[in-house]
Amino acid sequence: MRLHRYLKEDYIRLHIDEGLELENEDGEPLTRRQREEIKREVLARLVEKLELSGKVNNPKKILADLFHREKRHHMYLGHGIAMPHVRTMQARGLAMAIGISDRPIPWGDTEDEAADLFIAIVAPPYEDRLYLQLYKRLGELFTQHDAAATLRAAQQPGEIIRYLATLT
Repeated sequence: MRLHRYLKEDYIRLHIDEGLELENEDGEPLTRRQREEIKREVLARLVEKLELSGKVNNPKKILADLFHREKRHHMYLGHGIAMPHVRTMQARGLAMAIGISDRPIPWGDTEDEAADLFIAIVAPPYEDRLYLQLYKRLGELFTQHDAAATLRAAQQPGEIIRYLATLT
C-alpha cells in the first residue's frame, strides 16, 4: 500500500501545538477538562487538514465523531504516537492527515501518555478493506522502521511524503 498516495503537503501540519497552553501557570497538572480541550483543538487542526482532501462532508461532524471516538477509546499507540480514526458517513472517501508537535501533548488516560505525532484517518463505513489496510500498514511502518523519528525530524511537509514514498 502506497501511503504517500493519501497525502499531500497541504494535509500535513508541522508545529500543530503552536499556540496551545500545555501547562498551567501554577505548575499544577492539567485537569481532565483541560486535557480534553487540548485534544479537541488538536483534532480540530487535523480536521482542517482532512477537509482539504475534499473527502469530508461536514467538518464539524467529523470533529465530533473523532472526539467521541477518542473519548470512548483513545488511540494513543505509545511512543508518542496517536492515531485518531473513525469511519463515518461524513467521509466521502478515505482521507489522512498528519500533525507533528514540537512538545508532547497530553493524549491518553494518564499524564504519561503524551503524543507528538498524530495521524488522523477518516473513511466512510463501507470502506472497510482500504481502511483496515491503511491502519495495518501504518502499524507496520512504526514497528518495522524508524518512521516516527524520521517524521518528527521533518522540517517541511514534503519530506514526510518523500520518506513515505521510499517505503512503499
